[in-house]
Amino acid sequence: MQRLLVYGCLLLLGLTLSLSFAQVSYVEQNGSKQEDTRGASRFLHYLPEDIPIDVFVSSPDVEGGDVLKQQVVAAFEAWQSAAGDLVRFRLVDSPDEETLRVTWIPFDDGRVGSYQYVYAVQRDGVYRFRTSEIFLDPRHGSEDAFRYALLEVGHALGLLGRSPFEGDAMSADPSGVVSERDVATLRALYDLPSGSVVGGDARPASIDEPSAEPVQTETEQEVVESVSVADASSVDVRVSTSEDDAEERSMGRVNRSSKALELTVDPNQGPGQLIGMRFVNVNLPEGARVTGAYVQFTADQPSSEATSLTIGAEASGDAGIFTSSNLNLSSRERTVASVTWSPEAWSVEGESGVLQRTPDLASVIQEVVSRPDWQSGNALVILIEGSGRRVAASYDGDAAAAPLLHIEYGQ
Repeated sequence: MQRLLVYGCLLLLGLTLSLSFAQVSYVEQNGSKQEDTRGASRFLHYLPEDIPIDVFVSSPDVEGGDVLKQQVVAAFEAWQSAAGDLVRFRLVDSPDEETLRVTWIPFDDGRVGSYQYVYAVQRDGVYRFRTSEIFLDPRHGSEDAFRYALLEVGHALGLLGRSPFEGDAMSADPSGVVSERDVATLRALYDLPSGSVVGGDARPASIDEPSAEPVQTETEQEVVESVSVADASSVDVRVSTSEDDAEERSMGRVNRSSKALELTVDPNQGPGQLIGMRFVNVNLPEGARVTGAYVQFTADQPSSEATSLTIGAEASGDAGIFTSSNLNLSSRERTVASVTWSPEAWSVEGESGVLQRTPDLASVIQEVVSRPDWQSGNALVILIEGSGRRVAASYDGDAAAAPLLHIEYGQ
Protein backbone atom coordinates (compact mmCIF):
# COMPACT_ATOMS: atom_id res chain seq x y z
CA MET A 1 0.00 0.00 0.00
CA GLN A 2 1.53 3.29 -1.07
CA ARG A 3 0.43 5.98 1.30
CA LEU A 4 0.18 9.58 0.27
CA LEU A 5 2.38 10.77 3.12
CA VAL A 6 5.33 11.68 0.89
CA TYR A 7 3.13 13.30 -1.74
CA GLY A 8 1.24 15.08 1.02
CA CYS A 9 4.45 16.28 2.59
CA LEU A 10 5.32 17.91 -0.71
CA LEU A 11 1.93 19.51 -0.62
CA LEU A 12 2.62 20.71 2.92
CA LEU A 13 6.37 21.27 3.00
CA GLY A 14 6.98 22.10 -0.65
CA LEU A 15 4.95 25.27 -0.53
CA THR A 16 7.93 27.50 0.06
CA LEU A 17 9.86 25.75 -2.70
CA SER A 18 6.94 26.40 -5.01
CA LEU A 19 7.21 30.12 -4.40
CA SER A 20 10.20 30.27 -6.68
CA PHE A 21 7.79 29.38 -9.47
CA ALA A 22 4.64 31.04 -8.18
CA GLN A 23 3.67 34.60 -7.48
CA VAL A 24 1.31 35.02 -4.54
CA SER A 25 -0.71 38.14 -3.83
CA TYR A 26 -2.85 38.86 -0.80
CA VAL A 27 -5.92 41.06 -0.99
CA GLU A 28 -8.00 42.14 1.98
CA GLN A 29 -11.70 42.51 1.43
CA ASN A 30 -11.47 46.29 1.56
CA GLY A 31 -9.44 46.17 -1.63
CA SER A 32 -5.96 47.01 -0.31
CA LYS A 33 -3.30 44.88 -1.89
CA GLN A 34 0.22 43.88 -0.99
CA GLU A 35 2.63 41.22 -2.13
CA ASP A 36 2.76 38.60 0.59
CA THR A 37 4.03 35.07 1.09
CA ARG A 38 1.56 34.09 3.76
CA GLY A 39 -0.31 32.05 1.18
CA ALA A 40 2.76 29.80 1.03
CA SER A 41 2.06 28.59 4.59
CA ARG A 42 -1.66 28.05 4.22
CA PHE A 43 -3.87 25.50 2.55
CA LEU A 44 -5.81 27.42 -0.08
CA HIS A 45 -8.44 26.13 -2.46
CA TYR A 46 -11.65 27.07 -4.21
CA LEU A 47 -14.83 27.12 -2.12
CA PRO A 48 -18.05 25.28 -3.06
CA GLU A 49 -19.68 28.56 -4.05
CA ASP A 50 -16.83 29.16 -6.53
CA ILE A 51 -17.71 25.96 -8.43
CA PRO A 52 -17.98 25.74 -11.42
CA ILE A 53 -14.75 27.66 -11.94
CA ASP A 54 -14.88 30.02 -14.91
CA VAL A 55 -11.92 29.44 -17.23
CA PHE A 56 -10.66 31.61 -20.07
CA VAL A 57 -8.03 30.10 -22.39
CA SER A 58 -6.40 32.60 -24.71
CA SER A 59 -5.15 31.60 -28.16
CA PRO A 60 -1.36 31.69 -28.63
CA ASP A 61 -0.21 33.75 -31.58
CA VAL A 62 1.95 31.02 -33.08
CA GLU A 63 1.60 28.47 -35.86
CA GLY A 64 -0.56 25.63 -34.56
CA GLY A 65 -1.93 27.86 -31.82
CA ASP A 66 -5.41 26.37 -32.07
CA VAL A 67 -3.99 22.91 -31.36
CA LEU A 68 -2.16 24.21 -28.28
CA LYS A 69 -5.35 25.81 -27.00
CA GLN A 70 -7.25 22.56 -27.53
CA GLN A 71 -4.62 20.69 -25.50
CA VAL A 72 -5.07 23.10 -22.60
CA VAL A 73 -8.86 22.73 -22.72
CA ALA A 74 -8.33 18.96 -22.73
CA ALA A 75 -6.21 19.29 -19.57
CA PHE A 76 -9.07 21.01 -17.73
CA GLU A 77 -11.44 18.31 -18.96
CA ALA A 78 -9.07 15.58 -17.74
CA TRP A 79 -8.97 17.06 -14.21
CA GLN A 80 -12.75 17.42 -14.17
CA SER A 81 -13.26 13.86 -15.39
CA ALA A 82 -10.82 12.39 -12.87
CA ALA A 83 -12.00 14.43 -9.89
CA GLY A 84 -15.69 13.72 -10.43
CA ASP A 85 -17.93 16.10 -8.51
CA LEU A 86 -15.04 17.71 -6.60
CA VAL A 87 -14.25 20.37 -9.21
CA ARG A 88 -15.97 21.56 -12.36
CA PHE A 89 -14.90 24.11 -14.95
CA ARG A 90 -16.87 26.35 -17.31
CA LEU A 91 -15.20 27.83 -20.37
CA VAL A 92 -15.99 31.51 -20.94
CA ASP A 93 -15.38 33.70 -23.98
CA SER A 94 -14.12 36.70 -22.03
CA PRO A 95 -12.55 36.90 -18.55
CA ASP A 96 -13.47 38.98 -15.54
CA GLU A 97 -11.37 39.59 -12.44
CA GLU A 98 -12.28 36.23 -10.86
CA THR A 99 -11.75 34.07 -13.94
CA LEU A 100 -8.99 31.45 -14.01
CA ARG A 101 -6.97 32.56 -17.04
CA VAL A 102 -4.46 30.79 -19.25
CA THR A 103 -1.93 33.14 -20.85
CA TRP A 104 0.90 32.33 -23.27
CA ILE A 105 4.33 33.87 -22.67
CA PRO A 106 7.89 32.77 -23.55
CA PHE A 107 10.14 31.91 -20.61
CA ASP A 108 13.85 32.69 -20.73
CA ASP A 109 14.82 30.14 -18.07
CA GLY A 110 13.67 26.96 -19.79
CA ARG A 111 10.39 26.56 -17.96
CA VAL A 112 7.30 25.40 -19.82
CA GLY A 113 4.74 26.76 -17.37
CA SER A 114 4.14 28.82 -14.26
CA TYR A 115 1.21 30.26 -12.34
CA GLN A 116 0.17 32.99 -9.95
CA TYR A 117 -2.87 33.56 -7.78
CA VAL A 118 -4.49 36.17 -5.59
CA TYR A 119 -6.37 35.21 -2.45
CA ALA A 120 -8.77 37.26 -0.42
CA VAL A 121 -9.79 37.14 3.24
CA GLN A 122 -13.42 37.93 3.82
CA ARG A 123 -14.49 39.65 7.01
CA ASP A 124 -15.67 36.37 8.51
CA GLY A 125 -12.13 35.02 8.23
CA VAL A 126 -12.82 32.82 5.20
CA TYR A 127 -9.93 32.54 2.73
CA ARG A 128 -10.80 32.21 -0.94
CA PHE A 129 -9.10 32.55 -4.29
CA ARG A 130 -9.77 35.87 -5.94
CA THR A 131 -8.22 34.83 -9.22
CA SER A 132 -5.57 32.52 -10.65
CA GLU A 133 -3.53 32.73 -13.82
CA ILE A 134 -1.60 30.01 -15.61
CA PHE A 135 1.29 30.90 -17.91
CA LEU A 136 2.50 28.51 -20.63
CA ASP A 137 5.31 28.83 -23.16
CA PRO A 138 3.85 28.42 -26.68
CA ARG A 139 7.17 27.36 -28.18
CA HIS A 140 6.81 23.79 -26.94
CA GLY A 141 4.80 21.11 -28.71
CA SER A 142 1.21 20.07 -28.07
CA GLU A 143 2.24 17.07 -25.92
CA ASP A 144 4.19 19.31 -23.53
CA ALA A 145 1.32 21.82 -23.58
CA PHE A 146 -1.05 19.13 -22.34
CA ARG A 147 1.31 17.66 -19.71
CA TYR A 148 2.32 20.99 -18.24
CA ALA A 149 -1.21 22.36 -18.44
CA LEU A 150 -2.28 19.38 -16.27
CA LEU A 151 0.45 20.31 -13.79
CA GLU A 152 -0.43 23.99 -13.69
CA VAL A 153 -4.17 23.31 -13.41
CA GLY A 154 -3.33 21.23 -10.34
CA HIS A 155 -1.33 24.16 -8.98
CA ALA A 156 -4.21 26.53 -9.70
CA LEU A 157 -6.56 24.22 -7.76
CA GLY A 158 -4.28 24.53 -4.73
CA LEU A 159 -1.86 21.61 -5.12
CA LEU A 160 1.46 23.35 -4.58
CA GLY A 161 4.66 21.31 -4.65
CA ARG A 162 5.36 18.21 -6.71
CA SER A 163 4.66 14.50 -6.33
CA PRO A 164 7.75 12.26 -6.13
CA PHE A 165 5.89 9.42 -7.87
CA GLU A 166 6.25 8.76 -11.59
CA GLY A 167 2.88 8.54 -13.26
CA ASP A 168 1.33 11.52 -11.47
CA ALA A 169 0.20 14.70 -13.19
CA MET A 170 1.87 16.61 -10.34
CA SER A 171 5.25 14.88 -10.60
CA ALA A 172 8.52 16.63 -11.49
CA ASP A 173 8.20 15.14 -14.98
CA PRO A 174 4.42 15.38 -15.49
CA SER A 175 2.96 12.11 -16.75
CA GLY A 176 0.08 13.56 -18.72
CA VAL A 177 -2.41 11.52 -16.66
CA VAL A 178 -4.35 12.61 -13.58
CA SER A 179 -3.66 9.67 -11.28
CA GLU A 180 -5.61 8.29 -8.34
CA ARG A 181 -2.87 9.75 -6.12
CA ASP A 182 -3.42 13.20 -7.62
CA VAL A 183 -7.17 13.00 -7.01
CA ALA A 184 -6.82 11.58 -3.49
CA THR A 185 -4.42 14.37 -2.55
CA LEU A 186 -6.77 16.97 -4.02
CA ARG A 187 -9.63 15.51 -1.96
CA ALA A 188 -7.48 15.63 1.18
CA LEU A 189 -6.76 19.30 0.49
CA TYR A 190 -10.41 20.17 -0.14
CA ASP A 191 -11.46 18.40 3.06
CA LEU A 192 -9.56 21.12 4.98
CA PRO A 193 -10.92 24.65 5.44
CA SER A 194 -9.34 27.01 2.94
CA GLY A 195 -6.84 29.15 4.80
CA SER A 196 -5.78 26.47 7.29
CA VAL A 197 -2.26 27.12 8.50
CA VAL A 198 0.36 24.56 7.51
CA GLY A 199 1.60 23.21 10.81
CA GLY A 200 -1.55 24.44 12.53
CA ASP A 201 -4.82 22.91 13.63
CA ALA A 202 -6.69 23.15 10.30
CA ARG A 203 -8.46 26.35 11.32
CA PRO A 204 -8.05 29.60 9.40
CA ALA A 205 -5.96 32.14 11.27
CA SER A 206 -6.93 35.77 11.56
CA ILE A 207 -5.67 38.30 9.07
CA ASP A 208 -3.30 39.77 11.62
CA GLU A 209 -1.81 36.44 12.67
CA PRO A 210 1.88 36.07 11.69
CA SER A 211 2.80 33.61 8.99
CA ALA A 212 3.58 30.11 10.21
CA GLU A 213 6.66 28.36 8.91
CA PRO A 214 5.72 25.25 6.89
CA VAL A 215 6.94 22.70 9.44
CA GLN A 216 5.72 19.10 9.29
CA THR A 217 3.82 18.10 12.42
CA GLU A 218 2.16 14.96 13.71
CA THR A 219 -1.21 16.53 12.93
CA GLU A 220 -0.23 16.97 9.29
CA GLN A 221 0.95 13.38 9.07
CA GLU A 222 -2.40 12.18 10.36
CA VAL A 223 -4.33 14.34 7.90
CA VAL A 224 -2.36 13.16 4.88
CA GLU A 225 -1.84 9.57 5.91
CA SER A 226 -5.55 9.03 6.40
CA VAL A 227 -5.93 9.06 2.60
CA SER A 228 -4.28 6.32 0.62
CA VAL A 229 -4.62 5.14 -2.94
CA ALA A 230 -5.18 1.53 -1.93
CA ASP A 231 -8.06 2.57 0.35
CA ALA A 232 -9.85 4.55 -2.35
CA SER A 233 -13.29 3.00 -2.72
CA SER A 234 -15.03 4.98 -5.44
CA VAL A 235 -14.49 6.47 -8.86
CA ASP A 236 -16.44 9.17 -10.70
CA VAL A 237 -16.18 9.69 -14.44
CA ARG A 238 -18.16 12.22 -16.45
CA VAL A 239 -18.81 12.14 -20.18
CA SER A 240 -15.97 14.34 -21.35
CA THR A 241 -16.27 14.84 -25.12
CA SER A 242 -19.00 15.55 -27.64
CA GLU A 243 -18.54 12.11 -29.22
CA ASP A 244 -19.05 10.23 -25.95
CA ASP A 245 -22.81 10.60 -25.65
CA ALA A 246 -25.05 9.71 -28.56
CA GLU A 247 -28.59 8.94 -29.65
CA GLU A 248 -29.46 6.29 -32.20
CA ARG A 249 -32.80 6.99 -33.90
CA SER A 250 -35.30 4.23 -34.56
CA MET A 251 -34.13 4.02 -38.18
CA GLY A 252 -30.52 3.58 -37.08
CA ARG A 253 -29.11 7.08 -37.66
CA VAL A 254 -26.67 8.18 -34.94
CA ASN A 255 -26.55 11.72 -33.56
CA ARG A 256 -23.45 12.58 -31.50
CA SER A 257 -24.10 16.31 -31.09
CA SER A 258 -27.54 16.53 -29.53
CA LYS A 259 -28.06 19.41 -27.09
CA ALA A 260 -29.96 17.01 -24.79
CA LEU A 261 -30.41 13.28 -24.32
CA GLU A 262 -33.99 12.17 -24.87
CA LEU A 263 -34.64 9.10 -22.69
CA THR A 264 -35.98 7.75 -24.95
CA VAL A 265 -38.77 9.32 -27.00
CA ASP A 266 -37.91 12.40 -29.03
CA PRO A 267 -41.19 13.96 -30.27
CA ASN A 268 -39.40 15.10 -33.42
CA GLN A 269 -37.91 11.71 -34.24
CA GLY A 270 -40.68 9.18 -33.73
CA PRO A 271 -40.48 6.03 -31.54
CA GLY A 272 -38.00 5.46 -28.74
CA GLN A 273 -34.30 5.74 -29.45
CA LEU A 274 -31.21 4.05 -28.01
CA ILE A 275 -28.98 6.21 -25.80
CA GLY A 276 -25.26 5.56 -25.42
CA MET A 277 -22.78 7.09 -22.96
CA ARG A 278 -19.07 6.31 -23.07
CA PHE A 279 -17.00 6.88 -19.95
CA VAL A 280 -13.25 6.94 -20.55
CA ASN A 281 -10.29 6.47 -18.20
CA VAL A 282 -12.34 4.48 -15.68
CA ASN A 283 -9.73 3.81 -13.00
CA LEU A 284 -11.27 0.64 -11.64
CA PRO A 285 -8.63 -2.04 -10.95
CA GLU A 286 -8.76 -5.53 -12.36
CA GLY A 287 -10.46 -7.89 -9.94
CA ALA A 288 -12.43 -5.11 -8.25
CA ARG A 289 -15.64 -6.12 -6.48
CA VAL A 290 -18.28 -3.59 -7.48
CA THR A 291 -20.49 -2.78 -4.49
CA GLY A 292 -22.57 -0.01 -6.02
CA ALA A 293 -22.88 2.10 -9.15
CA TYR A 294 -25.19 4.59 -10.81
CA VAL A 295 -25.38 7.19 -13.56
CA GLN A 296 -26.23 10.70 -12.39
CA PHE A 297 -28.16 12.79 -14.89
CA THR A 298 -29.15 16.46 -14.81
CA ALA A 299 -32.67 17.42 -15.91
CA ASP A 300 -32.51 19.47 -19.10
CA GLN A 301 -36.23 20.23 -18.99
CA PRO A 302 -39.27 19.12 -16.97
CA SER A 303 -40.90 15.85 -18.02
CA SER A 304 -43.44 13.74 -16.19
CA GLU A 305 -44.99 11.15 -18.50
CA ALA A 306 -44.80 7.47 -17.54
CA THR A 307 -41.36 6.19 -18.46
CA SER A 308 -39.84 2.70 -18.35
CA LEU A 309 -36.16 2.23 -19.17
CA THR A 310 -33.76 -0.70 -19.41
CA ILE A 311 -30.09 -0.02 -18.66
CA GLY A 312 -27.23 -2.27 -19.73
CA ALA A 313 -23.67 -1.92 -20.95
CA GLU A 314 -21.57 -2.88 -23.92
CA ALA A 315 -20.00 -6.30 -23.37
CA SER A 316 -16.47 -5.06 -23.92
CA GLY A 317 -13.53 -4.51 -21.61
CA ASP A 318 -12.55 -1.38 -23.54
CA ALA A 319 -15.50 0.06 -25.45
CA GLY A 320 -14.69 1.90 -28.67
CA ILE A 321 -15.73 5.43 -29.57
CA PHE A 322 -19.15 6.19 -30.99
CA THR A 323 -19.17 6.88 -34.71
CA SER A 324 -21.79 8.39 -36.99
CA SER A 325 -22.27 5.11 -38.86
CA ASN A 326 -25.82 3.80 -38.90
CA LEU A 327 -26.62 1.32 -36.11
CA ASN A 328 -23.31 2.06 -34.36
CA LEU A 329 -24.94 1.75 -30.93
CA SER A 330 -27.40 -1.10 -31.49
CA SER A 331 -24.80 -3.26 -33.25
CA ARG A 332 -22.71 -3.47 -30.07
CA GLU A 333 -22.83 -6.67 -28.05
CA ARG A 334 -24.59 -6.13 -24.72
CA THR A 335 -24.12 -7.43 -21.22
CA VAL A 336 -26.39 -10.17 -19.95
CA ALA A 337 -27.04 -8.08 -16.85
CA SER A 338 -29.46 -5.18 -17.11
CA VAL A 339 -31.48 -3.01 -14.73
CA THR A 340 -34.94 -1.54 -15.18
CA TRP A 341 -35.79 2.02 -14.15
CA SER A 342 -39.11 3.82 -13.96
CA PRO A 343 -37.98 7.33 -13.00
CA GLU A 344 -40.31 9.66 -11.17
CA ALA A 345 -41.21 12.99 -12.72
CA TRP A 346 -38.41 15.48 -13.31
CA SER A 347 -40.04 18.76 -12.40
CA VAL A 348 -37.13 21.20 -12.11
CA GLU A 349 -34.81 22.16 -14.96
CA GLY A 350 -31.18 21.83 -13.87
CA GLU A 351 -31.95 19.50 -10.97
CA SER A 352 -29.34 16.78 -10.43
CA GLY A 353 -30.37 14.72 -7.45
CA VAL A 354 -31.82 11.39 -6.40
CA LEU A 355 -34.69 11.62 -8.91
CA GLN A 356 -32.22 11.91 -11.79
CA ARG A 357 -30.06 9.01 -10.52
CA THR A 358 -30.40 5.49 -11.91
CA PRO A 359 -30.97 2.46 -9.70
CA ASP A 360 -27.95 0.42 -8.61
CA LEU A 361 -25.99 -0.74 -11.67
CA ALA A 362 -23.46 -2.86 -9.75
CA SER A 363 -24.39 -6.08 -11.59
CA VAL A 364 -23.98 -4.39 -14.98
CA ILE A 365 -20.61 -2.81 -14.16
CA GLN A 366 -19.37 -6.00 -12.50
CA GLU A 367 -19.99 -8.00 -15.68
CA VAL A 368 -17.81 -5.56 -17.63
CA VAL A 369 -14.89 -5.31 -15.19
CA SER A 370 -14.87 -9.10 -14.68
CA ARG A 371 -14.03 -9.61 -18.35
CA PRO A 372 -10.46 -10.74 -19.14
CA ASP A 373 -9.94 -7.73 -21.42
CA TRP A 374 -10.75 -5.17 -18.70
CA GLN A 375 -7.88 -3.02 -17.41
CA SER A 376 -7.89 0.02 -15.17
CA GLY A 377 -8.18 3.14 -17.30
CA ASN A 378 -10.27 1.51 -20.02
CA ALA A 379 -13.52 2.85 -21.43
CA LEU A 380 -17.03 1.65 -20.55
CA VAL A 381 -20.28 2.21 -22.45
CA ILE A 382 -23.73 2.38 -20.85
CA LEU A 383 -26.76 1.83 -23.11
CA ILE A 384 -30.36 2.84 -22.30
CA GLU A 385 -33.57 2.01 -24.17
CA GLY A 386 -37.26 1.89 -23.35
CA SER A 387 -40.42 3.97 -23.54
CA GLY A 388 -41.57 7.32 -22.22
CA ARG A 389 -39.53 10.48 -21.91
CA ARG A 390 -37.04 12.08 -19.56
CA VAL A 391 -34.75 14.80 -20.96
CA ALA A 392 -31.20 14.90 -19.59
CA ALA A 393 -28.34 17.32 -20.20
CA SER A 394 -25.76 16.18 -22.73
CA TYR A 395 -22.13 17.17 -23.18
CA ASP A 396 -22.99 19.45 -26.09
CA GLY A 397 -25.79 21.09 -24.13
CA ASP A 398 -23.90 21.61 -20.86
CA ALA A 399 -20.54 19.85 -20.50
CA ALA A 400 -20.43 20.45 -16.74
CA ALA A 401 -23.79 18.69 -16.35
CA ALA A 402 -23.10 15.77 -18.70
CA PRO A 403 -23.88 12.27 -17.35
CA LEU A 404 -21.63 11.13 -14.50
CA LEU A 405 -20.84 7.49 -13.75
CA HIS A 406 -20.23 6.74 -10.06
CA ILE A 407 -18.78 3.35 -9.03
CA GLU A 408 -18.10 2.06 -5.52
CA TYR A 409 -15.85 -0.95 -5.13
CA GLY A 410 -13.68 -3.06 -2.85
CA GLN A 411 -10.79 -5.43 -3.44
